[in-house]
Amino acid sequence: RLAQVAAIDRDALPVQNEIVQVNDVVRSVLPLARAAAERRGARTVTDLEPGLPRVVADRARLAEALTLFATDAAATAGPTVPLMIAKERAGPRAIIRIAPVSPVAKSSAQTERATVSNTENQPSLPGTAALLFASRLVAAQGGEVAVDRDGLILRVGRK
Repeated sequence: RLAQVAAIDRDALPVQNEIVQVNDVVRSVLPLARAAAERRGARTVTDLEPGLPRVVADRARLAEALTLFATDAAATAGPTVPLMIAKERAGPRAIIRIAPVSPVAKSSAQTERATVSNTENQPSLPGTAALLFASRLVAAQGGEVAVDRDGLILRVGRK
């Protein structure tokens, strides 16, 4: 994964941008997210806004990033903490919120392009490379990843 992060930083990872319906991409990763949550005894709560704008993104890479973030969140969910996935409109962009946020996601989510050295101080944290990769996949498509008190925030689509 770190090699793929380096490829993204060198602009050597091909991105196939196309007009994407965000709801379709989220629906495609829901079965994996639900299965991961069920293994933890958690339920999955979704709030899918039907009228989200279409955005320019790489469908496959966006789905890969969402899967990594959702399965990470599912690992933190449990019988009393559901996995939550919600989407909302943000002008020409879409926002996808995922909760709960794992400690690994909190430490690796960046609002700006991160450097690989950010994870060198945390080699014992499982999943750090995968979440860094997911963040970079979103950034490579013109999106952003951040964390607030309500969860992980993915802004997808170009400004």
